[in-house]
Amino acid sequence: MTPQPLDEDLFGDTLLDAALEYIEHGKSIIPIRNGTKKPLIKWEKYQTEIATPDEVSGWFKLWPDAQIALVTGLISKSAVIDGDSKIGNRWMKKNLPRTSVYQKTPKGYHAIYATNGQPVKNKVRISDGVDVRGDGGYILIAPSRHPSGAMYELIYPIEGEGWDELAEFPYEILNSNTEDNQSSVTLDPVSTGRRNDTLAQIAGKYIGNGMNSDEVLDLCLGWNMRCPEPQTEKDVEATVNSIIKIHEENNGPLDSKNTPKIEILSDVSMGIDEFRTLPIPERKSYLHPWLKEESVVLIAGERGIGKSNCALGILDAVTRGIGFGPWENQCITPCLYFDAEMPRGELQERITKMSVERQTPLHILSSGQFTANGYSAPNLMDEEWRDAFRAFLKEAGVKLWVLDNLASAAAGRDEISKKDYDPLNQWFLTLRHDGITTIVMAHTGYDKTHVRGSSGQEDNVNMSIVLQKPPDYNELDGCRFNLKFTKKRVDTKDLHLCAEYEFKMVERRGLFTWEYRSAATTKIKYILEAIESKIPYKEISLETGVTMSRISQIKSDAINKGWMTAGGKIRQGFYATGGV
Repeated sequence: MTPQPLDEDLFGDTLLDAALEYIEHGKSIIPIRNGTKKPLIKWEKYQTEIATPDEVSGWFKLWPDAQIALVTGLISKSAVIDGDSKIGNRWMKKNLPRTSVYQKTPKGYHAIYATNGQPVKNKVRISDGVDVRGDGGYILIAPSRHPSGAMYELIYPIEGEGWDELAEFPYEILNSNTEDNQSSVTLDPVSTGRRNDTLAQIAGKYIGNGMNSDEVLDLCLGWNMRCPEPQTEKDVEATVNSIIKIHEENNGPLDSKNTPKIEILSDVSMGIDEFRTLPIPERKSYLHPWLKEESVVLIAGERGIGKSNCALGILDAVTRGIGFGPWENQCITPCLYFDAEMPRGELQERITKMSVERQTPLHILSSGQFTANGYSAPNLMDEEWRDAFRAFLKEAGVKLWVLDNLASAAAGRDEISKKDYDPLNQWFLTLRHDGITTIVMAHTGYDKTHVRGSSGQEDNVNMSIVLQKPPDYNELDGCRFNLKFTKKRVDTKDLHLCAEYEFKMVERRGLFTWEYRSAATTKIKYILEAIESKIPYKEISLETGVTMSRISQIKSDAINKGWMTAGGKIRQGFYATGGV
């Protein structure tokens, strides 16, 4: 049978569906043990023949949680160039021809090329951080999960082109003597007794070549993982930092000697057509459409309105893989809740009323626990604490976290001063570049409609949300608020999903859950009842946040629909409609 064009949109809901789709379209697939990169079978056979659908189905009956790998080379008519570091990615961009299919990996990209009947040998380190997977090789393939928990993702940079339009493998690159290849040091794995010396030599070499500290550490961590008995990341980092310290004692601060800014600008800038086809992975939605990866979200509300419960509810939904209110969860991810205000007992009481069924970790950091362990609570105005948080989030694999709240976690800051906020703002942006989404909980000002302090706090956020009491709020209602978006960076087609909603936390069978409904329904009913009670429009406006002209329009609409008389009396038919 002639292989058909591969269409990932036809993938079903399982890896089995994806594997069957791949083999149907001429790709050789093998099963991989979950949490590793090791095949579950003797796979040499599948370097020369493609598994049958019955074989593939049998694998998944034996190993339901198996991941899948693409066998590269002539059998699949595909070869891969693998960049697994910033250095490798930079080399690939500079030296490789564009192709029509890439795969995003936790550390870089796979560039996938057509072999066109010619063999391709596996080769390690054609440049630093760049390998080739050809005949006798394989790569984990989407929608598989990397051992770290990250998902592989296919990217199609050229609209309308895919697996049938792969560029031909650049055979000449295997034998080329590029400047990068000539200058690279030996990065072959070494035995246990030679690890520290070799690590120090690698770090010293690349520091001398002008790499910054992050790049050198990435390179050394990647090399360490290829050794038969890798050191811990902490030990590698300690060795690299010691070499950096020696360099800085003799030459000054390392990162001040980075690539000249003009070279950086030249490297990063590109033509509009090249940028249009750049392989940029789509940002995943934790709560569609407003809570996405690589974001900064600000949620503000008055004291006691339920900000912490709201934050915990959001993280609970994302780690359980369920929606929050009307917003669908499309991607689970490890999360962290940092509470800088509540006593430990109160936080524990709230958490015990949350579900224990969770698909991915939800970490808790309590300021009270720092004190209980004999430490001072973190202050994020301190750069060392910001650096420590960043490292901790990355080490824990956290992609979404809540800072609750800004006033308590950044003590000593002048809230009116934009200058005081700038270090925090830049830190949130750095986390965003790391792929980490931050939700900042804050207090509203006297008007209860905007975040307290400098308006500059909202300049770089993707979404700004205000929690407000509904017009008919009663103290006996408990945790009940309207959630209103005051700044929205979403696709125009999704704006209607960012309407204002009323939320109420209720307890059922000993666990907290959320009820929600459109806030417009409650507001219209309240406004019409206020009009009937002859409350002045100005007072209604202050209470509801609705302009006086809009209140007048609501009354006119109610009269036209037969809900209200011209004299401002509500007709019985209005309540028969449910008040909408």
